[in-house]
Amino acid sequence: VLTAAVYDQNGNFLAGDAVPVVMAPAPKVTVAGVTPNQKLTGAATLTPAVNFQATYVKYEVTDPATGATIVLGQGDPQGRLTWTPQMTDIGNRTIRVTAYDRLGQAYPAAPVPVTVEVQRQLALTGVKANATVDRPVTLGVAANFPFSKVQYVLRDPATGAEEVLLQRDGWGTYRWFAVPGQTGRREVLGVLIDAQGNIFSTEAVPVEVKGDPKISLATVGPNQVLNGAVPLKAEANVPLAQVEFQLVNPRTGAARAVAGGTDALATYTWTPVKTDDGNWQLRAMGVTAGGDRLYTDAVPVRVFAGTLYGPKPIIEKPKFLDFTSDLAVSTMQKTGMSAALQVAQAILETGWGQSSPVDKYTGQMSNNLFGIKGSGSAGSVTSNTWEEYNGVSYRIDAAFRAYTNPAESWDDHQRLLLTKSWYAPFREVMFDSTQGAWALKRCGYATDSQYPIKLIEIIKREGLFRLDEVGI
Repeated sequence: VLTAAVYDQNGNFLAGDAVPVVMAPAPKVTVAGVTPNQKLTGAATLTPAVNFQATYVKYEVTDPATGATIVLGQGDPQGRLTWTPQMTDIGNRTIRVTAYDRLGQAYPAAPVPVTVEVQRQLALTGVKANATVDRPVTLGVAANFPFSKVQYVLRDPATGAEEVLLQRDGWGTYRWFAVPGQTGRREVLGVLIDAQGNIFSTEAVPVEVKGDPKISLATVGPNQVLNGAVPLKAEANVPLAQVEFQLVNPRTGAARAVAGGTDALATYTWTPVKTDDGNWQLRAMGVTAGGDRLYTDAVPVRVFAGTLYGPKPIIEKPKFLDFTSDLAVSTMQKTGMSAALQVAQAILETGWGQSSPVDKYTGQMSNNLFGIKGSGSAGSVTSNTWEEYNGVSYRIDAAFRAYTNPAESWDDHQRLLLTKSWYAPFREVMFDSTQGAWALKRCGYATDSQYPIKLIEIIKREGLFRLDEVGI
């Protein structure tokens, strides 16, 4: 039924009409970005064209000679996927996209024949040209062909002398902490050896190495909150006879040992006590065989030896669906935003209302249904977020919005989606749960590549699409 309605400036219905029609288009799926018999010498950006409401699309590449098929991935029916062929793909191939509707029915496009003619490519990763290497770095090699061994090599450009930093079977990275003998202008390169014994080298990357004796803290990062058993480990570029982990008073500089021993490679454990509570600096001190002392950077940390509070339920799980459905339908009637999508987001973000951020130190409830950071109507609560230091991920404190009740959180979330400029593409399709789910991802709402798929699966499993049905 196609309808039209007229409203006055106050939103009052004035007149309308409805016409019954029969919709029977034939499903059609095609893929753009490649043309029949095209020669691919590099990456191809594939875009699906679908004339029905697809839930997601899947891309496949097939070798017509053997029938072997590789699934490139599944994704946004309104988005794109970039395929970078490997040398193992050289030859005749077919590319096909398949679209899936809400019921899981597959609609494949006609396969597009192409010929892959890519060149061998390899590159060193982990360091940039002319960088100063004065701390640990993780070296890797990116290549578009298979190989059986990898070497990481350090070269002196003045003499041509080479040092193999690491050789290993198969692919693998190498954590390089330059030693004193490597100081100066150097070149770093990766060397790959295939199954036939052929040798291939990356371009040499020039770097300035500062390999003076150093020690680095490996398990604790800046602004981390230390609670419970804290693992402590250091890494050094010279042999150590002893390692000691020290807590430093940032005001006085006074330091005291909290862990350590003669095994400099070991991971030690320190459990803070109540008298340790407060803001400190943590560092490691290593003693070389010659008696020299090396210190890491003093990392600012907060010590809290008390009880930490974790996420809490907002409402009993059996009541969550009815509670959020009422809020979502009300919002949909005012704004047109899919109620099904709103409920699915709340389910996914809070685990059916059972995991809402609370203040980790006081236990204050946030009533935050969507994990939004910042300050809300009831201020904020302190919970966890993730950072990275020296290649290690760890948790730090972050402020999450707090509300006097969950309904305020709901309204705030809708206000965010309806007013922020970067969600404008979402607002164009927010009436539809599937298009809206993918638009949220494109607008940067979530980093999880599967976020739209998870929302769509919740909507399908729980039958939430019924919330978007309206009467005429």
